[in-house]
Formats: sequence, C-alpha cells, structure tokens
Amino acid sequence: MPTLAKSIDCTGCSACYNACLHKAINMVADKEGFIYPQISKDKCVECKLCERSCPVITPPAVEQYEKPKAFALWSNPDRTLSSSGGAFSAFARLILDKGGVVLGASFDENLHVKHIEIDSVENLDRLRGSKYVQSNIGDVYQSIKKLLKQDKYVLFCGTPCQVAGLRAYLHKDFEKLLLLDLACHGVPSEAVWQSYLSKLSAKFSNKKISHYDFRRRNGWGFQPSACIDNKKKITLWDRLSLYVCI
Repeated sequence: MPTLAKSIDCTGCSACYNACLHKAINMVADKEGFIYPQISKDKCVECKLCERSCPVITPPAVEQYEKPKAFALWSNPDRTLSSSGGAFSAFARLILDKGGVVLGASFDENLHVKHIEIDSVENLDRLRGSKYVQSNIGDVYQSIKKLLKQDKYVLFCGTPCQVAGLRAYLHKDFEKLLLLDLACHGVPSEAVWQSYLSKLSAKFSNKKISHYDFRRRNGWGFQPSACIDNKKKITLWDRLSLYVCI
C-alpha cells in the first residue's frame, strides 16, 4: 500500500486525490473538519502515483533566487472591489484577455468554499475577496492539466500548500501556467466556519446568511460584513457585539 503523508504534515492539498487514476483515494474530514486523504484498499493498484504527487513526500524542485524581485501594486479598476488592492484581478484580467481560464476560491450558495474556474471578466467577482477557510480543491488539478494540454493560458490562485500540490501533481512547469499564492498563517476548517455561520444566523432569528465578506473592499482593514436573506448588509464587530445595518 502507498504511504501518504502523516496527518501532522498533510495540508489536505488534494494532489494525491487528483493523481489517483483508479479513484482509490477520498478526501475525508476529521473530527475537527480538516480534510485528509483515505485510501480504499479494494480499489488501490499500488501504482504509487499518489506518493509521487505529494508535495510533502516528494517536494517539487524550487529554483532559489539570491535576490528575488519584489513589487508593490494596486489595480485602479479593481481596488474598491477587492480586499487587498486588486492585484489578483489584474493578473486575472491578463489571462482572461488571452482567452485563458482563471481558477480560485469561491463561495457556493451555502457559503461552502471551493475552487472553481471562470473564463470571463464578468464572473471575476465570484473569486474576489479574502476567504479565511480551507477551500475544497476537488478535481481542479485534473481540469488544469486538461486546459494546459489544450494550450490554454491558466491562472491558479490558492494557498502556498495548494500551489505546491498543483506543482507536484503536474510534475513539470508549463509556460502558460501562472501561479499565485498568498501570505498564509494557516486556515480554519470548513466545520469551524459553518459553526460560526450557524451561531451568526441564530443572532438574527435563524435567517440565512446569504453572503459574507471577511474584509472590507472599499479600503484597507478587517470590518467583516454579512447579508441576511439577500437583503440587509450587516457590519460586524463581534468583540463589541455591535451589529450595524447598512
């Protein structure tokens, strides 16, 4: 049987899940809500593609630069629509203008966070905004490989662990693949996030939280806000238990 990364080292990047051609690996949540791979013994053929695609077991080679280039920027068309200056949107526009595809974290209708792909600027807002939750990758890496084989430009944005997982899964660099990661201090689990939403909903007569922003978008700062039943936008200061309708 293949030996996957220990849970203390595994980031749940899903590279092994995407690499398994026999669907012998499932990503399963533990008691704290973090997802880890589990191997089905009856489906595994011991090809060990999962091991070769794991960035923990088989770290991808990374070129080291003595003096890496660093830039600071904001995007004027996007800075009031994004939570950190709109840099992601600027790169996304570049790829979309070339007829490419952009993949990033998005909320679904129940505010679960998962990676999706878009191919138009009109859908760019689905990927904007900070999301401090572990995103479900699903089979996104497989989709990216197919797009690259079709000679498409691809932008993938995720945590450093997810970017490392994609690079390990692909096993080589692609000229038309642009990778963006972010400064990450670790992410809470989906279970923690959904628990918070349930408690927040209870404060408003159990009405559905239909939208949530972790950071303000019209300037730098935290100041999270939520929409209740697609109607009211509530600015939240949990420490003071203050809720202001906007």
